[in-house]
Amino acid sequence: MAKKEIERFYVKEAAKSLGATWSLGLNRESPDFLVTEGKQTFGLEVTEIFTGPQNAAGAALKKKESNTQKTINALQAEYEKLNDIPLRVQLLGNMCIENL
Repeated sequence: MAKKEIERFYVKEAAKSLGATWSLGLNRESPDFLVTEGKQTFGLEVTEIFTGPQNAAGAALKKKESNTQKTINALQAEYEKLNDIPLRVQLLGNMCIENL
């Protein structure tokens, strides 16, 4: 799923949890969305926050997530190369070696 699609999903879920009826404009860069509710319009920027330890290179959880995604992408590419079948990969659960 592309980054903008994920952001749009988060915004729709946020509106749903707030009981709001938001109309989202076209994809943009800054802010991510122009949201209209009734006669009101506001800009909405979607931001990820990672808690926990961090250093000059950034948050440890973000690094772990990035490494996990690289592993998933590599497994997907390996499968597609062997089987000549396009594959959409999502992993739910623990990325321990036994599950790979």
